[in-house]
Amino acid sequence: TDKCFLRKLCWRNLLKQLFQLYGVSVSLPKPSISMNPADEVSWGQDITFTCSVSTQHLGGTFTLQQTSGSLRKTQTSSSNSATFRILQVNFDNEGSYRCQYETRLSSRDFSSPLSDSVRLSVTGKEATVGHV
Repeated sequence: TDKCFLRKLCWRNLLKQLFQLYGVSVSLPKPSISMNPADEVSWGQDITFTCSVSTQHLGGTFTLQQTSGSLRKTQTSSSNSATFRILQVNFDNEGSYRCQYETRLSSRDFSSPLSDSVRLSVTGKEATVGHV
């Protein structure tokens, strides 16, 4: 009889043993990123970024980062995607954004490459000048 009747479980056990014995590494694919609405938003509007990755190693953490600014958000996900909302965008939110996916397997951390970037442009709310 086959002791390994749950093949998926056996495969995970085999991977775990390989990690421990040989320090095998996992190569995670580059995530994808999308933005809604796309491209341009008005000052004060909300925007949503969605990061997704094609991997069977679920249960990791997605990070959204603004490449030229200080914004950085993380979210743990049990699926292959995560959604990030920025409420009432302003000109500080303008710029390029990228995603990364990280997961932990057999007590080791693995990170994906950074996604391609999407660019957020904010329009509206012209500067007001006071008159004397």
